[in-house]
Amino acid sequence: MKNFGIWLADSPLGGAFKAALGAVLVWVLANTETLGLPAVVIVALGAALPVLINYLNTSDPRYGGFSE
Repeated sequence: MKNFGIWLADSPLGGAFKAALGAVLVWVLANTETLGLPAVVIVALGAALPVLINYLNTSDPRYGGFSE
């Protein structure tokens, strides 16, 4: 799991993966009409997902997230 965290933190493909996850989140939330979320909230959640992943990733020291 540590290698995956390092890959997410240091690899351009890891960055693209996090951005793609954000886009998937936007698509899922936009197509889930039962939640009734405003469009601006859906887009904000998708944009915030890569930053949240970086913060929670113990192999990524940039945001001072959780330490090992």
